[in-house]
Amino acid sequence: NRGAAMAGNPLVDPSNYFLDPKRPKQSYIIQQVMNQEGGAYYDALTRNALMMQHNVTVSGAADRASYLLSLGYLDQEGTVVNSYMRRYNVRINTMYKIREGIRIGENVNLQYRNNPNGNNNSTVPANGAFGPIEAGIKQVPFLPVYDIAGNFGGPFASPATGEAGDWGNAVATATLNGNNRNREYGIAGNAYLEIDFLKHFMFKTVFGGSINNYYRQQYKPRAYWNRNGQENDEYREYTGYNSNAQWTNTLNYKNSFGRHNLNVLVGTEAVETKYRQLYGRGDGFYLDTYQYLVLQQATVRQPASNGDGDPKQYNGEDALSSIIGRIDYNFNDKVLATVTGRRDGYSRFGSDNQYGTFYSVGLGWRISQENFMKNVAWVNDLKLRASYGELGNKEPVPISNAYSTYTLNNRTTYYDINGTTTSTVPGFSPLTYGNSKTSWENNKQTNIGFDATLFNNKFDISAEYFIKRTDGLIQTLQFPASAGEATSPSINLGDIENKGVDITTTYHARMSKDFNMNFGVNFTMYKNKILSLPDPGYVQSGRVRYAEGQEMGAFYGYKIVGIAREQKDLDDSPVQQDK
Repeated sequence: NRGAAMAGNPLVDPSNYFLDPKRPKQSYIIQQVMNQEGGAYYDALTRNALMMQHNVTVSGAADRASYLLSLGYLDQEGTVVNSYMRRYNVRINTMYKIREGIRIGENVNLQYRNNPNGNNNSTVPANGAFGPIEAGIKQVPFLPVYDIAGNFGGPFASPATGEAGDWGNAVATATLNGNNRNREYGIAGNAYLEIDFLKHFMFKTVFGGSINNYYRQQYKPRAYWNRNGQENDEYREYTGYNSNAQWTNTLNYKNSFGRHNLNVLVGTEAVETKYRQLYGRGDGFYLDTYQYLVLQQATVRQPASNGDGDPKQYNGEDALSSIIGRIDYNFNDKVLATVTGRRDGYSRFGSDNQYGTFYSVGLGWRISQENFMKNVAWVNDLKLRASYGELGNKEPVPISNAYSTYTLNNRTTYYDINGTTTSTVPGFSPLTYGNSKTSWENNKQTNIGFDATLFNNKFDISAEYFIKRTDGLIQTLQFPASAGEATSPSINLGDIENKGVDITTTYHARMSKDFNMNFGVNFTMYKNKILSLPDPGYVQSGRVRYAEGQEMGAFYGYKIVGIAREQKDLDDSPVQQDK
């Protein structure tokens, strides 16, 4: 058992513990802490993870039809204890040729996922920025993972005011996370129609989308080892759905004129996204089994004003419309050119800033196809390339970013002249500040490079110089505290430049008839710089300052020139605080 496993470990030796009468709430403190080795929490948190996957596929085809049916199962353990993801999926694809030049088809994918740690797309537990790994690293090493009785170790009262720091037992948290429930059911697919006409044209229309429903339960028992000495157990329940509908229409023209090859595509696309979530929290339950854990049985209710209250509902929808175009041209497979363009409109921006236009141009020259390279035997393929393009970004923009919103709350807006919260006249307080001038972030990138295959196809080399400039970087602007508690909007904060070099080399080694090996090396060097910001030219965010002329995320603070170890060091210091 755990107690026997920890026997003999000085971390669970009772003689190393004592009661400090000056800190009655901090009952047990280990006397010898300076020489304790770290890593116990990390070792107890992690494990070797296994993955099991099964797939069965049946497919067939005839002159006018084809089909595919696939069944899949995935059981993937996470490297953190009690983390895993289990997934079942069914995929169906069919195609039917109505007549020559007319085809219809569909693709459907059904999926069920189960992951107790909050994020169904990952086996990483969703607790803190990096989950239990972060908590385990921050945990002070003198607190044992288990006590001598085999129970979880940790602070016996609020650690926020004592020597134990403000992090609870990460192993306990990860272990109990395995009891959480997090299930998701989803369907995604599309149906399409393709029509060939006038020899070189093809029209295609695709309508598709997805809908996902999820249900989550998270329970934390009351425990002395938990963060900040949790007094009550906590139960949270979530349910909701998200859906996406997409309609795409394209017209494609493809033709060859001697050594000239042309491919032109134009189209439209419309996307609509919706979501809704209902959330509730209750504390203080008499029983901790999931059959009993219903919000009505909670003895302590959290008010909505604390940001984590019961109940809460989130819902919204947005839309994106696009016009797209692309031209591909090549001459005798030697000279290559691509031109793209698109115009996008997004409903989350203000009415005067919803649309953005973006384009790109790319050129390539396969110099190895030229006659003067025919006798260069050690060059199998060599292409020079250059491109310039602009790409729009719309994230992260809240759904109501263009408008200021208000909320009604009986603790903050039902407030009469006598200072009570029992007024019968409702009031409203700001919930979010809007900014209708926020628009598309524009990422402009220039690339110049070459790709080469050398020495009888044994070496691949790709080298590139790039300059990327982001105009109108979208970030959330932090208002001063005097602006109130309403959420700040996302704005176009400033401009950023990244430039550098990227080189990749690969060696293909043929060891025998049935055995090959590839060896690759990648080298990247780049420089990041903030080009412009609103007055006063910098934005402070904790220990990080974003300032013009500096790199993104640079730490800001005093430079340490030394440590004053005795009074004489202070007396001799050229600069003394408050003198």
